[in-house]
Amino acid sequence: MPPRLWGGGDRRRRLIINRVQTRYVLVQLAWAAAILAAFAGVVFGPTVYALFAGSGAQQLRAAALFLDLHARFWPALVALAAALAALIVLQSHRIIGPLVRFKAVFEGVTRGDLWVPSKIRSADYPQDEGRALEAMLVSLRQRIGDAQRAVSAADTALRQLPPGVGADIHLAIGQLRQSLQAYEVERSPAERPADSPIRRSVAPADAGFTLIEILLVTGVVGLLAAIAIPGYEAALDKARVTRAVGDIRSIQSELQSHGFANGCYPATLADIGYASLRDPWGSPYVYGVLEGAPGGGGRGRGGGGGATCAACRGSCLGRGQARKDRNLVPINSDFDFYSRGKDRQSVGPLAARASLDDVVRASDGGFIGLGRDY
Repeated sequence: MPPRLWGGGDRRRRLIINRVQTRYVLVQLAWAAAILAAFAGVVFGPTVYALFAGSGAQQLRAAALFLDLHARFWPALVALAAALAALIVLQSHRIIGPLVRFKAVFEGVTRGDLWVPSKIRSADYPQDEGRALEAMLVSLRQRIGDAQRAVSAADTALRQLPPGVGADIHLAIGQLRQSLQAYEVERSPAERPADSPIRRSVAPADAGFTLIEILLVTGVVGLLAAIAIPGYEAALDKARVTRAVGDIRSIQSELQSHGFANGCYPATLADIGYASLRDPWGSPYVYGVLEGAPGGGGRGRGGGGGATCAACRGSCLGRGQARKDRNLVPINSDFDFYSRGKDRQSVGPLAARASLDDVVRASDGGFIGLGRDY
């Protein structure tokens, strides 16, 4: 039985063994990436459309769904992509690996070597093909061995004829003997070459990824990323801003209801149950009551007249600390409530660079949006 190509002293650990397997893996990975990208498009497409083209309520629902998908979808997709890549590489070993060994057998037979090992691993898929190839080699050795012995017998018989008789036959048998001797059909285990044909077929010049293949894959991935990532980031920013607008609009209603019901606004968001509230960028919302009573009525704590603080426990911002527009005019008269935005930084005037991405409440709730748009 021919020696096994895998195991024993042949502890090969290469992931990609030659260009056939490299091309197979690249093509399968490209198809997998295209399918995953199409799947992501199907999942996110309707939500992105509603986020940019829907009504206010639709945009708010789409923003919540988009952010939820963003948090859940990509870790799952990365895990799935890694599993697919591992499966593709494994499958390539089970399919392309045997084909490479079959190629080594064909090359060996072409050279006249009928002892090329052809046994495949138990986990490889073409088991029947491997057995058929091994049977072919055994049959070739037997038949060529029979032909060599027959030629030797015919040559011996011709030598017994008188000189000059059958010269043409002698010449033909000599040529046939020379052709048949190119195939070695008898060989002891010690005489068999120690170097496996598979090792010889995996020369460095023919193994692994070529520079052109690496550049091609890198270019395709870079092109797809250059197209998809900016659009996705724009949709993500839109979803976060929309979510922040929805949060501010919803909570301001509770703040106003508290103010009119109690004669003072809550001192902090914790007073109405939002102590742990964070904006879509992970920062706490900023809330502060301005001097003055709810609705400008001048009522203070406990509803008494004449007090200037409209926040329970007297926690008010001075007018100098209020958010201001480009003309340095306060944008609210009751309370400020805003998110610091994507950069998580903010200063009082909306015209400042750090405030342009803030999601602010202005005109006492008449405007809620980005600071740059007010």
